[in-house]
Amino acid sequence: MSSLRSKMIVLLTGITLITALVLTINSVQTFKKDKIAYIFENNSLIIQTAADKFRKEIGLATEVVRAHLAQYNQTGNINILPTPQLPEEYLVAGLELYQFDVSLGRYSRLQGLFKANLEYTPIPQQGSDVSAFFNPSEKQAVLFRRNKIILKDTIITDAKQFVLLF
Repeated sequence: MSSLRSKMIVLLTGITLITALVLTINSVQTFKKDKIAYIFENNSLIIQTAADKFRKEIGLATEVVRAHLAQYNQTGNINILPTPQLPEEYLVAGLELYQFDVSLGRYSRLQGLFKANLEYTPIPQQGSDVSAFFNPSEKQAVLFRRNKIILKDTIITDAKQFVLLF
């Protein structure tokens, strides 16, 4: 009788240990999946927040540029400010106005306005990385150059002008 009792104890203990092991493995796997899902969701929210902030900044920068362009269309000068540079609090570090020159067959820079601390280097109009950027059929484009994001936005006028925002 004692051998049957010990067999039953061993069997019940074994079943308990196996059940505990299965539950532990299942819990660890569920925890890992949940943690990975949390990380992805958190990263998604961070990216979405950054994208929303970038959209708002681009919208504000666009309004600033529109004000400068309205000044250019009225007076021929792109600057609406009393100083020759853009203020430091502007979201735009610089802007340039280009117009298509039919005689040259390419865009010519009309005017530019920059922050005082900006190191300006003209964007070459030739080369594989910028040829599409200066293509007249491209209405909007983005160029990443020397740690700057440069946005191109075409102004719908007869003069075929576009603005670069830094």
